[in-house]
Amino acid sequence: MTTRAALILLLAGLIAPGPPAPVDRSTTLSEVEVEPTPAPTPSTAPESPNQDWTEAGTPVEVRLAADPTPMPTPPPPAPARPARPIRWRVDIVGDISGLLIRDPGWSAFDDNRRVNIPGLTLRADARIGSSRLFLGGGASYRNFFGGGSLYDSTYAYSQVYEPLLFARLAVAAVEGIDIFAHVGGGPSIVALDFDSTQFAHQRSVVGMIDGQGGVAIYLPKRWLRRRGASRVTGGLELAAGYTWRGDLDVRPTVDTEEDPIPTDSATLGDLSLRGFVWRLGLFIRFQ
Repeated sequence: MTTRAALILLLAGLIAPGPPAPVDRSTTLSEVEVEPTPAPTPSTAPESPNQDWTEAGTPVEVRLAADPTPMPTPPPPAPARPARPIRWRVDIVGDISGLLIRDPGWSAFDDNRRVNIPGLTLRADARIGSSRLFLGGGASYRNFFGGGSLYDSTYAYSQVYEPLLFARLAVAAVEGIDIFAHVGGGPSIVALDFDSTQFAHQRSVVGMIDGQGGVAIYLPKRWLRRRGASRVTGGLELAAGYTWRGDLDVRPTVDTEEDPIPTDSATLGDLSLRGFVWRLGLFIRFQ
């Protein structure tokens, strides 16, 4: 081998990489220094369960499904009003009565002896102690009229006006049903008119006494809106009885206009307007 060839081989050995250096296996993992990785700096805001973190450590709000809207809570029931004991009652009554006049002389004034009598009543009563009895009274007004002819020659008309004061006793059998009786009296004002070849009229006042008994049915408190605290109710009543009126001496005064000769009228007899009566009424009660 020449000197030139030996030099080339030496240079090639210096340039070529050698085998890797041997590693000391006796060194443990605990002896190797590991550089700690810095932890991401948390945000100053409190962590929310709906937040997520990006690679840069910035929290990202994650929208979850919205909570369902809660059902509205019904308002609590209104407190029950305390029951008010019934100590007094005031009634406004509108009614219509039927009267059967026993006197056949009424046929001269009306062909029908059954007379309809409308009326209006205001009454009040109060409880007696703690019992079921109510004692009171009231006032009413009623009127009726008739019209007819005598042999188609004389026409007769009648009107009766009656203010009435009465006392009343009622028993509250159960709430909603009263059994009652009343008795009263007053003047009966009678106006009679006759129309024939001459005109005659008469105005008279006789006494009147009325007695009736019946039952009143009305709405009890438990059926009303405010129940025990209710102050107003209403109902109907049925009654029957007898009405007595004094005898009326029918003696009309003839209208002679400007006739200077005085004319005296003769009596036509007595007329009695008494008889059996029945009544149906509707009332509003304040209690």
